[in-house]
Amino acid sequence: MVLALGLAGCSPDARTTTPTTPAPAPTTTSPTPTPTPTADPNPAGLKPLPADEIDASFVTIENFFRAYEYALTSGDTAPLKSLSTKSCKFCSSAVDDIQEFYGAGGEMTGGSFLISVFKLLPSTRDNVDVWRLELRQADSSSLRSDGSTRTIPGFVGPVLVEVSTGPDVKISEVDTELDK
Repeated sequence: MVLALGLAGCSPDARTTTPTTPAPAPTTTSPTPTPTPTADPNPAGLKPLPADEIDASFVTIENFFRAYEYALTSGDTAPLKSLSTKSCKFCSSAVDDIQEFYGAGGEMTGGSFLISVFKLLPSTRDNVDVWRLELRQADSSSLRSDGSTRTIPGFVGPVLVEVSTGPDVKISEVDTELDK
């Protein structure tokens, strides 16, 4: 019955009435759009890789330590993982430690890195560059979820870094115990 009434109003015989006074147009104000924050596509500040293989290898090392520093202070290990091969034990250990610390509610500041000397060494393996660095890491400060703080001494000394150069340029190992 309702359907028939609706259809009857649409028949050609239906009369239409025109209002004698036009209705005022509705006034609407559009809300001011709130800007959507966009995620920084490069939060760790990584440099683009140059075309030259040796230069790309060293820039990968610089990027790795930038990503490491970023992970220490933010808890975001994605850039660090993206620069590491799956077989890099040092890299995996660093990622796991950072994720565990931040997962427990910790925070960290400091820990910046500075490469003061670098030298490309001969490599016995294809697609692997080996670099000897003199590396300095500043002290860092940790704040644990229980409110306790701790100063973690930095690092100063020689480091060997292996860089896999094919097909992706990534860190394949880091050795910080050369003097031991």
